Amino acid sequence: MKRFYLALFLLLVVLLSSLAVARPGRAQATNLLQNPGFEQPYNSDGSAGSWSRWHEDTGKLTCDVRYSVLPHWSAEVNSDLRNDGSTSQAVGNLWDPWHGGVMQTVSVTPGGRYRFSFWARGR
Repeated sequence: MKRFYLALFLLLVVLLSSLAVARPGRAQATNLLQNPGFEQPYNSDGSAGSWSRWHEDTGKLTCDVRYSVLPHWSAEVNSDLRNDGSTSQAVGNLWDPWHGGVMQTVSVTPGGRYRFSFWARGR
């Protein structure tokens, strides 16, 4: 009899957990981002069109190794360093650490479900 109740309990746990799993919503018909592929034209500051730069710059500190400086932004045209299209966004420095990237603000519906994915290459 204990096995019956144990099996019934396990079945109930499996059923309830399957109901609690979030179901994916309907796919968004259009991409909410402008220029999601980081294609030309690029802004004079090195960021892809429709994107804004962001960074943290603490300046070089002589007694603290946890510093970050202004990175460089540019269009990457090397086919080995991009996933798709003719260009991608490059951000970085050769020697100094940096914290930065590009960003974009989009309008969303409160409580809506959205999926964000990206492809990146770091070195």
